Amino acid sequence: MAIFVGKLRDSNGSATGNQKGFSLVELLVAIMLFSIGIMAIATIQDIAIRENRHANTIASAGAIAQEVMENILSWDSSDARFPSSGSVTANYAQLGSTGNAASVLIPGAGTFTATYTMTANAQLNGAGATIADFTRIDVTVTNGTISYTLTGYKSRS
Repeated sequence: MAIFVGKLRDSNGSATGNQKGFSLVELLVAIMLFSIGIMAIATIQDIAIRENRHANTIASAGAIAQEVMENILSWDSSDARFPSSGSVTANYAQLGSTGNAASVLIPGAGTFTATYTMTANAQLNGAGATIADFTRIDVTVTNGTISYTLTGYKSRS
């Protein structure tokens, strides 16, 4: 058995000028660069999953707020739940598939609760001008990490 240091020699004892293959150092550098690339892709994937989950939470909150707002707007304008003056804040307890729950669980987004505030003769965008015979309705949906508010108006006449 012979160990060669330097250039490889063929069976005649002359050095071969064109060596093929990779050295151990080249292989380790290639593996390191490949690993850095894989870690970067894994990090980007983690960020994408997290942001997608956050977007799903916001979209779910918006859909719930819209559902609550549409339900409140469907109430008759003479309904006793509408204030004749001042404002009223209440928990909305008609969530879920049965329509009688105080919270609803959306898989992948969390558990949501809803409240609403109705203000008679509300000011328009805080400008000081009031809208006579209109009730401002603010629906707020929360799940612990976000709070989503939707505002609408209903004629009392």
